[in-house]
Amino acid sequence: MSRAGTLLAALALALAAAPAASRAQAPADAAAWRAVQPKPAGAITFRSPRVQKLKLQNGIPVWLVERHGLPLLTVTAIVRAGSERSTAQTAGLPNLVNRMLVEGTTTRGPIAIAEESDALGARLGRYTGMDVSLVAMDILAEALDASLDLFADVVLRPAFAPPELERVRHELLADVLQLKDEPARMSVQLAETVLYGPQHPYGMPIRGTESSLKRLARADVAAFYQAHYVAPNAMLLVVGDTTPQAILAKLEARFGAWPGGTPQPVTLPQPPAVAGPVIYLLDRPRAPQAFVRFAALGLARRDPAFEVGELANEVFGGAFSSRLNMNLREQQGYTYGAHAYLVGRRTPGPFTGGAAVKTAVTADAIRELLAELDGMRTRPPTAAELDEARGRMLLSLAGHFETTGRTARTLDTLMVHGFAPTYYDGLGARLRRLGPKAIARFAPRLYDARRLVFAVIGPRRELEADLAKVGTVTVVDQATLDRLFP
Repeated sequence: MSRAGTLLAALALALAAAPAASRAQAPADAAAWRAVQPKPAGAITFRSPRVQKLKLQNGIPVWLVERHGLPLLTVTAIVRAGSERSTAQTAGLPNLVNRMLVEGTTTRGPIAIAEESDALGARLGRYTGMDVSLVAMDILAEALDASLDLFADVVLRPAFAPPELERVRHELLADVLQLKDEPARMSVQLAETVLYGPQHPYGMPIRGTESSLKRLARADVAAFYQAHYVAPNAMLLVVGDTTPQAILAKLEARFGAWPGGTPQPVTLPQPPAVAGPVIYLLDRPRAPQAFVRFAALGLARRDPAFEVGELANEVFGGAFSSRLNMNLREQQGYTYGAHAYLVGRRTPGPFTGGAAVKTAVTADAIRELLAELDGMRTRPPTAAELDEARGRMLLSLAGHFETTGRTARTLDTLMVHGFAPTYYDGLGARLRRLGPKAIARFAPRLYDARRLVFAVIGPRRELEADLAKVGTVTVVDQATLDRLFP
């Protein structure tokens, strides 16, 4: 039987084994059944999957979630080697190193890796953020040993072959150049760059800049890997059809010899002071719409107020029914959608959001946004608003653990930031303790126009005069663009 057939057969068996009570039964009297409105089943207490905390002999922590419904696993190797380790000269280096892991090892080229993954029914993925870089593999349980061999080879024995490095470099350069021609993406990056400054890692594009990517050599890539991809910086996460006894021995055999080292601490500079609202306007002549993005210094993920901020933002701009979206979309008709969110990082990430709006109403849209921002302080969320926001946040938790991959992505954040694996079990109780008074006390910390920078991408000729009535306008000409993104 093919691997696809094996997976389908396993799914059919799982469905067939489901308790009879859990399968829908046809009512005897359908008309009478439809006449009775269903009643709520009552409050549901969320329980996240049980995490077993293991450890390799070399000290690498391992989190395991057993899930035996289907013969699938997701294995993730997490390394504290994110883009916060960039400098202006090495912007994009952490991402380049992580990208090169799947582009060839000392025993396999990139084509061999792709072909072997396909033959095993496995799927490799990678990600670089500000705090970490990771490699993940979705695996069929029946091919676990061979898949782990490939996975460990990718993580521990990259070749950084010059031909592949040049190919990847050109792909990243093309993406960096394309960024400047995509207003939606450019507005996001411009807002964060002017908020943190182009010398701060949080202000640099994760993919790097044109000058930094051209400057980076194979020696830089190899040196970064040797310095940061070391056992004391590493964590492993396994979700799926296995047991502690089975998986720990397999991981020990493949990752037990991961070289050690001394993790290098990261000290980030202070972002520049903001006397806002400040508006950076990038000219796009004759554009029928403008892209408006705001950013302010937010909260570190470990900040005790982060959950308060998330709940407050759910009311302000985190959902379709949020104040910001209801104003800009439903009441004013300026946009198809407006949003805001908090980015949790090791040190304070951005509080950011925005919308694409009709060019003629760009300044008015910013005024409405500022009014809603002020309203979080002068009109604190009501108990009803908070109940609705809490409900959305808590009812969405199950979706974070829907598959092995989503479970892994949810738990890796807890591992990276040092939270207990039971973090989400107590989230409901913690959120229910936050009432209107708690949000009102918190609001001045985040919802203050004087802390905001805006990135606006649209036609300068039509926008500049009106925007100057809202805040201090800085026109991003070519010289400024070259300074921000060299």
